[in-house]
Amino acid sequence: EGDVVNHWSFDSMPANHCVLLANSNILWIGRRGESKVKGFDGMATELVEKDWDGNEVWRYDDPFLNHDFARLENENTIINRYVKVPEKIAKHIKGGLPGTEVDGSIWSSSFQEITKNGEVVWEWNHYEHLNLGKDVLCPLCPRSIWGYTNAVEILPDNNILFTLRFLNTLAILDKASGEIIWRGGPEHGLGHPHNPTFLENGNILVFDNGLHRIPPKDAPFALSEEEFSRIVEINPKTNEIEWEYEDQLNHFYSPICGGTQRLKNGNTLVCET
Repeated sequence: EGDVVNHWSFDSMPANHCVLLANSNILWIGRRGESKVKGFDGMATELVEKDWDGNEVWRYDDPFLNHDFARLENENTIINRYVKVPEKIAKHIKGGLPGTEVDGSIWSSSFQEITKNGEVVWEWNHYEHLNLGKDVLCPLCPRSIWGYTNAVEILPDNNILFTLRFLNTLAILDKASGEIIWRGGPEHGLGHPHNPTFLENGNILVFDNGLHRIPPKDAPFALSEEEFSRIVEINPKTNEIEWEYEDQLNHFYSPICGGTQRLKNGNTLVCET
């Protein structure tokens, strides 16, 4: 009937979003005070879990938190955080707008798995696994961040699906080996995407923002250099686009944020920002 069933209040600024957990607790990522990394999107300083009655049952403070997170079945949490790229690697990173580093430094993302006690039991630094020759920054974006992850999803096999927004790339990380076992996006003409999700059929659904889109060389004429958004479903086994949605030029264009979800009835929900 449209009645409010429950609500939660927090005393920090919302950094991005919150997740309703299987136990009906709410897990919130927020920002309190100053982040250690200034001028970046998605900056956060805390993860807070509250029970149904609004009592705080868990907290993790980290001034380098960024955008997304994921709770695992073992009740550990995968966090996404900013990390500075070592100078010996940073000086070889290609692309981006010259002179847009932060105090002369380039940052990247890092995943950590933390326990309920806040112990780090696993870590994966993006800059150690990206390719200096292939992973070239968008020429219209700052050199302050290499890759930039805005979404993290745990797959049924415990691997991790994530974004590299300024590289127009989606990737799957084999958590056990630490190797990237699939990546796609540039060959599909993605432009700074958001919110990839893994579907029951094994495909990946993603909000293709279209910002600074670089069409692949063999792109159909319809995929022009004009900026527009799409919803794209990619089969990672064949690397083909199996379904997509777009509207007339300028009717559907969200250069930042945005999300999409495949519903149980087969329709697709789009959140246009």
